[in-house]
Amino acid sequence: MLKQTVQQNKFICIGIILLVLISCDDFNTEPQSLQTADERAIFLFEDSLTVVVPLSTFSRPDSVLNSMTLSDLADSLIDYNKLIDTTEVVYELSTTAPPDTTYLLLNCDSDKNLVFFFKNYVLMEIVDQESNIYPVLDESIPYATIQSYYSSSGGGINILIKARYEYKLLPNEDFIVKIITTDQTTSNKFEMVIVENE
Repeated sequence: MLKQTVQQNKFICIGIILLVLISCDDFNTEPQSLQTADERAIFLFEDSLTVVVPLSTFSRPDSVLNSMTLSDLADSLIDYNKLIDTTEVVYELSTTAPPDTTYLLLNCDSDKNLVFFFKNYVLMEIVDQESNIYPVLDESIPYATIQSYYSSSGGGINILIKARYEYKLLPNEDFIVKIITTDQTTSNKFEMVIVENE
């Protein structure tokens, strides 16, 4: 009788544990739905026009570059054709060997949040013409995005979107975008997409 009660309690405990595990989101293996911006970025990376941003370094040494006003820097970026906008295209960016900082001039014509997707490990910072640094609203990569966009080769899985930054910028303004490669950056040539977040 005691043995039967212990056996019943075991089954009840195991049943409760299984019920908790099944209902827990962490153990849910069903695909999660993609955010609209992430879905659009994946589409663009797979099937879009690529715009090559030329590899051109400033002819000024860093000490001079650091003493430039942002207006002078913006003018130099225009001269070097290092311009990007919120048009939904894939930008192919080139830098010198990591670590390095690449400057771009972004013309923002959107009043929505902008999400920057990179196919490499990079850091980024956005500054306006008055030296205001804009905060990153979100830099996490949703699990659904990782789950939906990867490649498998050589027996391993390669996550294709390696950095994601979301910002709220003022429309109809120009911004300096700093893209910083680090020792984790795997190539000096990589792709970026900018998508509005609905």
